[in-house]
Amino acid sequence: ERAVPRGAARSASHHGAPGAVERAGSVERMTSPGAPESAMSDAGDLDAVRSANQAFYAAFEAGDLDAMVALWEHSARTSCVHPGWPVLRGWDTIEPSWRAILSGPERLQVILTDEQVVVVGDVGWATVDENLLGRRAATVTAVNLFARTRAGWRMVAHHGSAVVARP
Repeated sequence: ERAVPRGAARSASHHGAPGAVERAGSVERMTSPGAPESAMSDAGDLDAVRSANQAFYAAFEAGDLDAMVALWEHSARTSCVHPGWPVLRGWDTIEPSWRAILSGPERLQVILTDEQVVVVGDVGWATVDENLLGRRAATVTAVNLFARTRAGWRMVAHHGSAVVARP
C-alpha cells in the first residue's frame, strides 16, 4: 500500500533561522509484498521518523554532539558515509567522526529539499537534498535510515553524497 503525499512537512533550516524556507515534503506508507496487514505503518510512524530525521539536522546545524549521540543507535550494525569519506561501520567508529565534524569552527545552515519519508514495518528512511549554506555552499544528497527500537526510532545509517551536477 502507498499513502498519498502528506501535507506540508517542515523541511527547512531548523530553529527558525533567517531566510529559512518551507516546502511540502512527502511521506509514504508501504508494506512489503506479502507482508501481514499488521506490518503496515501508520501516520504516527511516519511522523516519528520525520521527527527523528529533523532532529538529526537540528543536531548537525547546532553542533550539538549530545543530541547527535542520542539519536543514533549505539551498535555494530550502524554505518555512516560522510561526503568524500569511506564507509564507517559501528558506533565506536562513527561517534568520533561526528565529534570531529561538530567541533569544527564552521556552523552550517541546512535547508532540506526534496524530502521523502518511507516506513516499512520497523524500518524507516528519509531521502533528502541537504542544501548547505556557509563559507562553502554545497548540496549533498542523503539517505538516513532509522530502526524502531525500545527507545524509539534510532538512526542506523547515514549516507551523504555530494551533488556535483544535476542530470
